[in-house]
This record gives sequence, structure tokens and C-alpha cells, in this order.
Amino acid sequence: MITIQRETVDSFYEDAKPLFEEDWKETVTYSNAISLNVDLDVYRKLESANRLFMFSARDDGKVVGYLGFIISQSFQTKTLIAECIGLFIIKEYRGKGLWKPLLEANKAGLSAAGVKRLRIHTSPINDISVLLEKAGMEKEETVYGMAI
Repeated sequence: MITIQRETVDSFYEDAKPLFEEDWKETVTYSNAISLNVDLDVYRKLESANRLFMFSARDDGKVVGYLGFIISQSFQTKTLIAECIGLFIIKEYRGKGLWKPLLEANKAGLSAAGVKRLRIHTSPINDISVLLEKAGMEKEETVYGMAI
């Protein structure tokens, strides 16, 4: 049975570490140049300030997906905005709409925390823009990056 639950860094990281690594390889365009190196202390500080929202999908206790956001304040509007820090579903569970309850759970928590807008970036390697648009999201910008 699949359950959606809000996680803490310490309850979640070890269970989800293999998913983080797979997500990094599968979606990050520069993963061959920069290694994944999660700073758990930063996540714990954000969590203690109620600025980190991470929900998991678990099937009989096993993490099969996650969606997380970090909350920041807009410099232009002083409103709270949530930026996605990870959306990943393991291959065997894709195509089943699992990301939708993860999104809804995050939206409810983020709204209760005073967030006015959330944003999810999508990778050209694994473009999910069609799913995001079906969920009611709008394309806001295109982001470019480079190694320095």
C-alpha cells in the first residue's frame, strides 16, 4: 500500500539516498562534472526553520518517490516562494500518477506555511513540462547554466 507522508531529514535521508543518487544521474546535466554531496546540516537548519518541505511516497515502508521544496522570501515582493529541490519516482512506479498526491501534499503544507507561489524546474534530460502544465503550472522562465 502506498502512503504519502511528510518526512524529516533524519527519518528520510538513509532510506532515500539511493533515489537521490539515481535522480542525480538521470536528471542533472552536469552530473559528470560535479558529484552529488548532500549537506544534511543545511537541510536540518532549513527544516528547523520550517523552510524545508519533503514528502515521500512509500510502498510498505520503502521509499519509491519524493518531492521536496525549500521556502525563501522573494526580494521583489517579500512573499514566500517554494522552489523544488527534488522530484523523483523510481522507474517501476512511473506512469501511475504518483507525483500528483506528492504535489498535493506539498501544496497543502506550503500554503499553510504562507507560501504564495511554488516553482518546479525541469531538466532537458528528463523534461516533465507536460505533466507540470497538466497540473496547472505555467512556464515562467528558461534557465541556462555553465561550468566556471
